[in-house]
Amino acid sequence: MRLVAKKVFKNLAQILFEIGWSLKLADKDFDRFFSIDGLANLGAAYEKGRGVIILTGHLGNWELLAIIFKMIGYPTSFVYRPLDSSPVNGFFEAYRTRFDGKLIPAKWSIGRILRSLRQGELVGILLDQNVAWYEGVFVDFFGRPACTNKGMALLALKTGAPVVPMFLVREGLGFRAEIGKEIPMVKTGDMTQDLEANTQQYNDVIEAFVRRYPDQWFWVLQRWKTKHCQPWPRGQ
Repeated sequence: MRLVAKKVFKNLAQILFEIGWSLKLADKDFDRFFSIDGLANLGAAYEKGRGVIILTGHLGNWELLAIIFKMIGYPTSFVYRPLDSSPVNGFFEAYRTRFDGKLIPAKWSIGRILRSLRQGELVGILLDQNVAWYEGVFVDFFGRPACTNKGMALLALKTGAPVVPMFLVREGLGFRAEIGKEIPMVKTGDMTQDLEANTQQYNDVIEAFVRRYPDQWFWVLQRWKTKHCQPWPRGQ
């Protein structure tokens, strides 16, 4: 565990240097440092004509996903939480949109996300962060109840937009984007149950990637900060 912890902090330092490094890259350099696995999975989901919700998290160097979306060529929006520091936030807004991707502030984002999906865009959402109890549902994450934003499940259920996982992991001297298959939607007609079941599926996917690359996840997130306000697990 101590070795993994050291690698985690090394990963955090690398992220900052890689952001600076990536600013010097031109489009012609992308193929040298970035590869994509599972592009057919994304293509199959996109062909449904409902846009695509991209499930991702703070793994590897997620800030470089803008390059992957540029390589893929689909119109893309990213849901993000503005940073408290205006100068730092301004830098990251410019950084994240330099390849024509659009940003959607997380607060009051539902309407803009719906428009993006109707326009056939990919919408990237980081789902591995803690939220307040009234924003999420409690599902299992590494054996502990974690309050997880229910917005992704709600959007998928309301729009029928497919949810496709995508994570960018560090590999050798470059990066590899792993695009998984569309996550099957659970839709029983019971909204509460469906929100929990689908959100659990999304958490399971994130957990599986973290288990594969434990040193590349942003462990400093306070993932289990919100305490559940109802018996866990629900219904048992």
